[in-house]
Amino acid sequence: MIEIRYGDREQHSMTVDYRKAEPRGLTGPDRPLGLDPDPGRWPHPSTLTFDQAAHLGRAPAWVREALGAELGAWYGAESRRLSAEHERLARDAAEEGRGRILASSDALRKRQRARYHADAWANLLSVNVPGILEMREVGG
Repeated sequence: MIEIRYGDREQHSMTVDYRKAEPRGLTGPDRPLGLDPDPGRWPHPSTLTFDQAAHLGRAPAWVREALGAELGAWYGAESRRLSAEHERLARDAAEEGRGRILASSDALRKRQRARYHADAWANLLSVNVPGILEMREVGG
């Protein structure tokens, strides 16, 4: 078993009571695996080693919730940006008489990849990320 420490804090168990932790900004030794502040640059969770996944899974609740907050902000901005890009492409196509773009635009594929990325990280971190759960419930 690997020893996991976050700054001067002790190792935490896998089970924690969520929503009781106060998320705060992650810097220095509190930032697990040296993750970039931009969640879009995080590796996909399926590429992590067992030890890396365990490192994240045993992080204190406030660390996981802080990462979840970063993930939620990134996903919300990315989803809005890509939806707007799709709307613009669909509008341009209609104005130019090229027909309608329904569900095959590059922007929609990128939005779907962003959703899968965010969903995988939310599951790994065991946190509820706003916008992700709603997408799971409606299947979209």
